[in-house]
Amino acid sequence: MLSNLNSNEVLIEMSLSNRAGILTPIDGIEDGEFITMLVMPAMLNN
Repeated sequence: MLSNLNSNEVLIEMSLSNRAGILTPIDGIEDGEFITMLVMPAMLNN
């Protein structure tokens, strides 16, 4: 997800480690552009 952004800085907002998080680029976006990415956690069995 981060490689698809032209931003050097990203704000990551998470409430808990097992809940969805939000990625928002801080710089590198064009005027009038608003990007928000939703990150969903995945639990893996070992």
